[in-house]
Amino acid sequence: MATENIGYEDAVLSVMLQDHKGIADVLGVLGDEGEPCFISTANRHIYRAITDCFKQTGTAGLVMVVEMLRSRDQLEDAGGPERLFDLACDTDINNGWPSLSSVYAKKVRERDTRRRLSRAIGEAGRDLEVGLESPEAVVQAITAVVRDDAAMSDSGSTFGDEWTAILDDMDARAKAGDGMIGIPSGFHDLDYLACGFQPGQLVLLAGRPGMGKTAAAANMATYAAKRGRQVVFVTLEMSKRELFVRMLAAESGVSLQPIRRGQLSDDAAAVVVEAADRIYSLPLVVYEAPGLTAARLSAILTKHKAKYGLDMVVVDYLGLMRPSVKTDNRVSQITDISNSLKAIAGEFKVPLLALSQLSRAAEGDGKTVVPPKLRHLRDSGSLEQDADLVLMLFRPEVYFPDDAKYAGRAQLLLEKQRNGPLGAIKLYWDADCVRFRSAEREA
Repeated sequence: MATENIGYEDAVLSVMLQDHKGIADVLGVLGDEGEPCFISTANRHIYRAITDCFKQTGTAGLVMVVEMLRSRDQLEDAGGPERLFDLACDTDINNGWPSLSSVYAKKVRERDTRRRLSRAIGEAGRDLEVGLESPEAVVQAITAVVRDDAAMSDSGSTFGDEWTAILDDMDARAKAGDGMIGIPSGFHDLDYLACGFQPGQLVLLAGRPGMGKTAAAANMATYAAKRGRQVVFVTLEMSKRELFVRMLAAESGVSLQPIRRGQLSDDAAAVVVEAADRIYSLPLVVYEAPGLTAARLSAILTKHKAKYGLDMVVVDYLGLMRPSVKTDNRVSQITDISNSLKAIAGEFKVPLLALSQLSRAAEGDGKTVVPPKLRHLRDSGSLEQDADLVLMLFRPEVYFPDDAKYAGRAQLLLEKQRNGPLGAIKLYWDADCVRFRSAEREA
């Protein structure tokens, strides 16, 4: 196997020395930092010299590469001028290269991925055996290798490559009538602005405690499930039963407290039973996952997708997730979690709605109504950068309970959207039934 690996490495280097197009093809697969993919130290030196020459001059001829290696005192370690000459004059490789350039480079990368996986599994297994790592950390380490390889796999596209897909997307939106082909939230103005939640998006729903983030997320999840979408709701704080009872109150329009206490009139009980029938078989599955890690979330979604399919994910909330990095710095921890959630959304090609808290600064001075801004994201790390959409839930009534004009009023502030406009979505908040509704419904 080692000899076969070296053979692929030699093939890659040979064509890079013979054909400038070959250099571009290889860089498209391995990248200009791809020397770690090579087993042979000599081949690593040669690859680095070729890529550096190419970046500096746009070419990488034999003499130029030899001089680059000599200037770095690496020429003899690379096998000397004779080996470089042999690689540059291998006509068998050159004749077949136009159709095999990316194939050989992918073989080199594939074998490097296997080696790194084997190494990660071995190291993680030893750490697990002596108690240095948790099972989740082991899965995280292995998953990281796979994701790194997947990130290198995108060969890029021209506009022409994507034109058909763009036309198909436009046609689907036109046929939908409202221009929306993503996952609907149930809040009409939000769906209009965002065209629904799209595959691969990280959607952040932020707010201060008591604003109703979990209720809003549950409302969205239920709405999507009622339209046939497979939804996973991962709760880190509330139990499954509590969440389902809240969903039942929202669906029935019956106050949550009587449902919790079991003190319902005959009429109210009938309404609750009818609501239960409507949501009984919805494709919405709730998982309790205190101390959730990105690796465990990925495992949950992998299993769920294989069994049911997957269209949307909700995580409540990311502040309770455990990072994979070992640091006491909270900003670094949130950055790690945020990066992982974005990667998972892309890996599973589904929108991932993650709940987050805002800092106390979002409360203002207590005298005037001040809507929250992006700067109020708590311990934000790279949350703002990773998120495709940032929604902020705001209910002035929380701060001014005696002011009648704020009673039952709420806003969902679309503070960031990569591919569309921003705006403030007006909602009504029914505290008894823990549900939000689009304001226009009661206009």
